[in-house]
Amino acid sequence: MEKKKDFERFSKLMRGMEIAMGKETSRDRVELYFKLLEDMDIETLEKVFIEIIKTEKYPTIPTIGKIRSIIEGEREDILEDEANVAWQQACKLVWHLGADGGQSGDHILDEAVQLAFGGWRQFGKTDKNYETGDRKHFMNCYKGIINREKREALKPADIRKQLKENREKLDK
Repeated sequence: MEKKKDFERFSKLMRGMEIAMGKETSRDRVELYFKLLEDMDIETLEKVFIEIIKTEKYPTIPTIGKIRSIIEGEREDILEDEANVAWQQACKLVWHLGADGGQSGDHILDEAVQLAFGGWRQFGKTDKNYETGDRKHFMNCYKGIINREKREALKPADIRKQLKENREKLDK
């Protein structure tokens, strides 16, 4: 978030929540919520606050954890869609990469194929009766890699650099 502008927008969101719920909050509470949600983009927070106001049955200001849970639930849906698209892309690419075992250029896709099937050469060589299970296994691998990448992005730069170097050594 862009600190000053986003704090103003966030304060307005919290004020809207106060009005809708019939509860007042202190400036300290607004500042605490902002500090603990500042890693979220303000547009997402606006969307979530509006959803909470529309659907909340009891007039309470939601906890930071509840707000995060709603956002994470949306992210899980998006991640599921991304994994499905990756599966479709892998199915198309296997005809080009399977024979020589090359790389797609998408390191996450390549890693998911490696993890799920042992590489492009083995992708698609399982029994057709198990395609649904293979797809689910691939998508779980893909989502796990994406989640790992997100966690690593939160780590300090020197640790990320070391992790990248270690991964490159393992790939050799």
